[in-house]
Amino acid sequence: MKLEEKEQLKKKKNTNKWGSTILKRLGMVILFVIVLSFGGNYFLKQKGEMTETNIECKINNETYTYKIEYDKNNIIRMAGGSTFIEEKINAKTYNKAASLIKAIEEYFKENQGTCTFK
Repeated sequence: MKLEEKEQLKKKKNTNKWGSTILKRLGMVILFVIVLSFGGNYFLKQKGEMTETNIECKINNETYTYKIEYDKNNIIRMAGGSTFIEEKINAKTYNKAASLIKAIEEYFKENQGTCTFK
C-alpha cells in the first residue's frame, strides 16, 4: 500500500469513529428525552391532581401531626405522621380521605382534644 492510501484509510477510520461516537451519543440523548417525557408526564399528572391536607391535633399537652395526600376521587394516595394517630384511629384501614379526616377529628373531639388544618 502506498503512503497516500494508508493516510486516506486512516482518515476514513477516524471519520467512522467520530460518526459512531456521535450516533451513540445522539441515541442516548433521544432515549433520555423519550424516558423523561413519559416519566415526567406521569409524575406531573399524578402530582397535579393531588390534594394535600396537614392536620395538627393536640391532646393532654401533646401535639400530633398527620399528612394525607389524596386524588380528585378522594382516594388516599399517601398518608402518614404520628404513630399515636395511626394506632388510635386505625388509620391504615381507611381508603377515603374524608372518612379518615372525620375519624381523626372525632377522636380528638371526644377526648377533649383539638385539631387544626395547615
